[in-house]
Amino acid sequence: MGYVIAKYAVRPEGIETDLEAVKSEIEQLEHFRTAEIEPLAFGMNQVVAIFRINDKVENTGMEKVEENLKAIKGVESIELLQMGLE
Repeated sequence: MGYVIAKYAVRPEGIETDLEAVKSEIEQLEHFRTAEIEPLAFGMNQVVAIFRINDKVENTGMEKVEENLKAIKGVESIELLQMGLE
C-alpha cells in the first residue's frame, strides 16, 4: 500500500477573490499537505495545493478532494498539475 501525491492548481473566479480565504479553506480539507499562492497571469494569482491520498482504489479520496476544492466559495476551476506515487 502506498500513497498518491496530487498537486492541484485552484483558480479563482476573479482578481477580487480573497485567495487567503480560499487557501485557509483548502488547509482544512482531508488529505491536505501544503498550499502556496502563486502567480497565474495578468495580475491574477492561484493557489497550488498538494494532497497525500491513500492509493487503494476504493479508498483514494481523489474524487472527494476535487469535489471539495470545487465547492469552495470563489473557486472558478481546478486542474490536476501533477500526480505521483509515494
